[in-house]
Amino acid sequence: MQYKIDIQEFDAVILANGEFPRNDIPLSLLRGGLPVVCCDGAAAKSLDAGIMPTAVVGDGDSLSKALKERLSDRLVVVSRQDNNDLSKAVDYSVAQGWRRLAIVGASGLREDHLLANIALLTDFATKAQCRMFTDYGVFTAISGDTTFRSFARQQVSVFSLDKDNVLSYRGLEYPVEGRKFRYWWEGTLNSALGDSFEVRTTGETIVFQTYERK
Repeated sequence: MQYKIDIQEFDAVILANGEFPRNDIPLSLLRGGLPVVCCDGAAAKSLDAGIMPTAVVGDGDSLSKALKERLSDRLVVVSRQDNNDLSKAVDYSVAQGWRRLAIVGASGLREDHLLANIALLTDFATKAQCRMFTDYGVFTAISGDTTFRSFARQQVSVFSLDKDNVLSYRGLEYPVEGRKFRYWWEGTLNSALGDSFEVRTTGETIVFQTYERK
């Protein structure tokens, strides 16, 4: 059994400047015909994979002069330094009316960037529906009652980023009812019992699901 996606659930794909995806799921999103928004230096990786980006967004510091010239008709330079290129790419996408976003290429190379990108999902959730796909699974930020599609023995972790967050979930091997986590990682290493599970939350929460059964 494997996690399945429907390309029609998304308006655009954002390619971050981490490791280029190897897994078929994020690759299928990149090659599914959706607009592809590259974070600055990720443009070179996109072109190397034969994918012409719809837009390249960032401060431009990771692009060679030749690439800037080649992509001049789709280069969106945002010089302010108070947010990163992924945030700029999300803001650009939302401005285009693309609010259902798949983020790929946000992991690998630097773990600090990965942690920052995962945490930023909660900020993005206030303006768009974002899911972050790695080579191993998908991160989803939620702030209310949410039902997830799953399969038996799918590995699931729930991260509570708000100390006052009250969590309940059903359909997982280790259910929780009306609990506050002392530590943000306390809800990790769970697994789904069947084809769906529900997470109820009063604060910022991130749910991770693996692609394959373990």
